[in-house]
Amino acid sequence: MNRVVLKIIVVSSFLILGLSDVWAKKQEVTPKALRAPVSMRSEYQGNIYKIKLDKKLHASVERQIERFSSGKLQNFVKEGMARAEPYLPYIMERIDYYGLPRELIYLPLVESAYRHDAVSRVGATGMWQFMYTSALPYGLVINEWQDDRLDVYLATDAALRKIRREMDLLGDPLLAMAAYNGGITRVRRHQRNLESAGEEATFWQMYDQKLLPRETSEYVPQILAIAKMMEKPRKYGFKPIKWRPRELNSGKSRFFVELELSKQIHLELIAKDAGIQPEELIYLNRALKKNITPPIAKNTPFMVRLPISYVEELTQAIEASDWAPILYKKYRVQKGDSFARIASRHNVRVADLIEANPGKNPRLIHPGDIINVPI
Repeated sequence: MNRVVLKIIVVSSFLILGLSDVWAKKQEVTPKALRAPVSMRSEYQGNIYKIKLDKKLHASVERQIERFSSGKLQNFVKEGMARAEPYLPYIMERIDYYGLPRELIYLPLVESAYRHDAVSRVGATGMWQFMYTSALPYGLVINEWQDDRLDVYLATDAALRKIRREMDLLGDPLLAMAAYNGGITRVRRHQRNLESAGEEATFWQMYDQKLLPRETSEYVPQILAIAKMMEKPRKYGFKPIKWRPRELNSGKSRFFVELELSKQIHLELIAKDAGIQPEELIYLNRALKKNITPPIAKNTPFMVRLPISYVEELTQAIEASDWAPILYKKYRVQKGDSFARIASRHNVRVADLIEANPGKNPRLIHPGDIINVPI
């Protein structure tokens, strides 16, 4: 029997994003941010940044307030904030921990409408719209098995660490927000040029001089406009923010566990063996692309999240599981190939070849197509 290491992570009520059945008795354990080297509810050791706006708002912010307070964009904000509601307490806690301006709570609204699985036309992924190259330096894992940009907890912490670093480099919250959208290299270059010319190196100076791309120039006013409207939401046709999901009003804490695996598992099969519905298990492990955990490699353990209500059943199912993934190699279809000919050449069954290529019609393959061949 394979060894399974069980590690309990206690999550306060706002960390479980809307699950309705994962309850447990309250325990005296300090909540921790997942896979982060810091404890939640700690005080960040560093400067605390705040955004200070003039009483008379910049014209760009006023324009954005007008745009977002009616029509389709008003509905965009309403729907996005409704989608955001379960995440807000966790994100605000992380914002406060890193000493960042609270207006950043609205950055994912502008970025992705608070969709955890959003993908842009250029490949930016997740609620915080990380590009592949920008995600890796902040510890997010992206491979054929998982994409941590889809994990709300990990992506949030990584995004706020990125913003904090750039805010420290630039010394200005608004410039750091612009850098998140337009890139720190561009923003830092304009900052230095303005300083060399003896001018104020502020975001508004860059805006008025049209130094930044239009998308980046309007990005910051959009965030500030939404933040301003949410100070008096009813005035602009919005509902006040509910900082706790409705089903958590009882004040009880929720828990899930992280289980260190010694083998790969298939979430749906494990749930079936445990006699439970797979939705909760999949929900807690949304970074997994195929609902299959990555191969276990030395010094790189994988922690799967399990709802506490079913830990015993799921742990037993994992220990008893003898499932093993079928390994594949890639094959480029040649002229005259058929599934039968490819199967014969590689000494595999045609049925296994078909199963390895879901969605691929075995009668409709063409030279140059790439298919999976079981090893």
